[in-house]
Amino acid sequence: MIYYFSGTGNSHYVAEVLSKSLQDTMQSIESAQGIKQDEMIGIVTPVYFFGLPDIVKDFLERLSVSSKSYLYLVVTYGGKPGNIGKEANKIMQKKSYDLGNLATVKPETA
Repeated sequence: MIYYFSGTGNSHYVAEVLSKSLQDTMQSIESAQGIKQDEMIGIVTPVYFFGLPDIVKDFLERLSVSSKSYLYLVVTYGGKPGNIGKEANKIMQKKSYDLGNLATVKPETA
């Protein structure tokens, strides 16, 4: 399952491309009722002020992962990705869990 939060549409687009490429389903973080505990969980988010948006922080704090889960984070950004990976890992380490991977995507500007 790929969960995403998108302000301008860039993260939604990246989540859409990932879901097609990985043949996985996607759902917006805002509409996520019950968080499905999958073996592979992707989070796609933009950078807000060099960090995670509050809605994504709250989502990660609620996220329940098992030792069999693989969690990855994909970040879209305009200027710099900031310390978003460290911030997300800090939240997950409180649950004794580390992110499996972090990828950054900088959309091209016209």
